[in-house]
Amino acid sequence: MDNNYIALLDSGIGGISLLTELWKLMPDERFLYFGDNDNAPYGNRTERNLLELSIKNINYIMSYGVKILVLACNTLSATLLHKLEYYAGVKTFGVYPPVEGCVMRGEKTLLLCTPLTAQKYDGVYGAEILGVPRLAEDIEKNKFSLDRVDIEKNLLQCDFYKDKGIFGEKYDTVILGCTHYVFIKNKIIDHFRPRKVVCGNEFTAAAIKRYLEKKINLKNISKNQIKFIGKNAEINQDFFFSVVNNVVFE
Repeated sequence: MDNNYIALLDSGIGGISLLTELWKLMPDERFLYFGDNDNAPYGNRTERNLLELSIKNINYIMSYGVKILVLACNTLSATLLHKLEYYAGVKTFGVYPPVEGCVMRGEKTLLLCTPLTAQKYDGVYGAEILGVPRLAEDIEKNKFSLDRVDIEKNLLQCDFYKDKGIFGEKYDTVILGCTHYVFIKNKIIDHFRPRKVVCGNEFTAAAIKRYLEKKINLKNISKNQIKFIGKNAEINQDFFFSVVNNVVFE
């Protein structure tokens, strides 16, 4: 089997935000997308449970012939990248919130992420961190009706948000530390009114392109294909095409 696919693994639709970046940047590549929608969200699970789920999912993904694996989930990237790369046996990329750069530039920064990602970044770079328990789940459930996602209701589930009186805070930058959050970017902008909102998708896509340009043996021979696999393949495919056709349900 030819190892032609760049495979993306996510807990559901979140990684489609990264897939669209990769597809725009490298339209001649072949992409494989697996969304573990039935087990979303990942950010509220234990590392042990995520490792068990990921090994099962990677076994399935690798049967298709994969040259690069992408953990299109901030939670998986922050917790298990090295273990999963070792297990998969292929070059593996993660997606990370660009916290360090924002803080080093002196920007007042808020990282919005899942609880497990919040644990990994707590106290590391000096940004304020808000681990939102159910926001990714809310987005996943309302993927075709994102206007139903109540950002305020979700934020009020966070003790940090309530205790700090964060309602009136003014941030230079809000970082989306979960790939699901990209799909409600406008809601987040309207709520926090930062100067800018960023995520790690563009950085990851650029890093993958640079890597492939240096690896002649990984050059593609079968162009321009996106294949959705797994139990919820059709749902994820429909959502992807709604995104690339600019049908935003927010």
